[in-house]
Amino acid sequence: MYIALSFVVFLLLAGVCSEIFDFIILYGNDIEVGSFLVHLSKQNHQITVSLLSRLKELKQTNLYKMAGSSNPQFEFQTYQREYSLVSLDGEDPPTCYERLKSQFSTLYTSITADMWLLMATVVLIINTATERVTFKMMVDRMLPYKFVLIDIIFLASCSIFSAISYYKQRYTDEITPNMKLFPHKWILGIAFVDSVQFLWSVYSAIGVSPTMTVILMHASTLFIVMASRVVTPSRSYGKLHSIGVVFISVAIFLSLFKIIYNDYYFSSDESRWYTTKSAFLYLIASALQGLSTLMKEKALVEWSQPIDIYFLSSWLFFYQFLITVIFSVLFYLYEAIFGIQGSIWRSFYYGWNCFLGFTPSASSRDDDSIQFINCNGSFILITTYVFATFAVLAAINVVLQYSSQVVGRAVSAAILTAFLALWMYDLYESRAHPSNYIFGGKVGLFDVVAVIILVVGMEVYSRDPEPDVELLT
Repeated sequence: MYIALSFVVFLLLAGVCSEIFDFIILYGNDIEVGSFLVHLSKQNHQITVSLLSRLKELKQTNLYKMAGSSNPQFEFQTYQREYSLVSLDGEDPPTCYERLKSQFSTLYTSITADMWLLMATVVLIINTATERVTFKMMVDRMLPYKFVLIDIIFLASCSIFSAISYYKQRYTDEITPNMKLFPHKWILGIAFVDSVQFLWSVYSAIGVSPTMTVILMHASTLFIVMASRVVTPSRSYGKLHSIGVVFISVAIFLSLFKIIYNDYYFSSDESRWYTTKSAFLYLIASALQGLSTLMKEKALVEWSQPIDIYFLSSWLFFYQFLITVIFSVLFYLYEAIFGIQGSIWRSFYYGWNCFLGFTPSASSRDDDSIQFINCNGSFILITTYVFATFAVLAAINVVLQYSSQVVGRAVSAAILTAFLALWMYDLYESRAHPSNYIFGGKVGLFDVVAVIILVVGMEVYSRDPEPDVELLT
């Protein structure tokens, strides 16, 4: 994705530089007189008659010298129409933004639907793996400051979607005045569930192995299918949906069976059932994610009008940020009252320092010092996670626009990619400790079998069209 964006920026800059180069060659020594006067007139939007006359004479003279034309006036008007530097009738010339937008539009329209679908699918697969790995790394490294971490994530996400929403309202007509009437009580309710779900995920993910997070998170699919019969009785799932749900359930069961067995037979008394409790808490968080999805779909059904995804997401992240800030203050206040941690101010201070990459020393920490902290590279890590999450959402939106049937297979490929990436992360993190599992780290045979069954289940599930697929956008 980042290479593609860099290529687009390169093309735009190349076009601008080409026009500047042609302009300099054409006017030679008169560049100081002609170019600066034209650009000054663009800024003020007031071109005097004397300026136009002088500039016209300069251009006519140079064109005549270079081309030897018998009709320099015709050559001058042709050049003006081609490069749109200034209008003979005194109209305002196009701004730099308008010229860049014109070149980008040309590039945009040259991309076919198949190319858009292919690029969006690749972006979806890569960034799904990136989002999963960076999420686990953030949780493992910044656990004592998890509430500050969540505040920063929601603030950054709100900033990105708000900027896009502002651009659409300012320069396009994609966000209509009617969309702004979307009830905020619905947005606030969804934001509350999303905030609780994310807090729960962060809190429980520390005790779950990296690869297991990929498997357990798909419990949201099970919850959506089962709860839909209550929330939206009119929704009808096909036979393949039911078969896919069975496969997904088996994959989750195998993962849970593995950790229950290990905790019962191999864990010490101090840590017994810790992993099992964390896994079930993470499972509940995934179910809350399914509940949030159903709430969004129900709100869109009742709204029954178009709504821009970026406009809606900007408000969702705004409310999520406010809600998590309140949760953070209450949590740190609770820890300060009961002596678990120091003052609220110090908790936020060290949390933001950790985000900027400064790991607090053991002597200055007033939290639970037995918890591991590694703040090196936290800024890049969190920023990558936020942009990966944004890229996944944008890619799904594009894929749904061109072919909803591709989403299932893209998700299946994303599951395998994320599993492999998290396996490599697990191997790296446990490199100093001997592993009792066949594939190293915390990855055993049960994990590999479970992820294969999960992929098969998602593939079978996606063979039937998703009910109300238009709501997913």
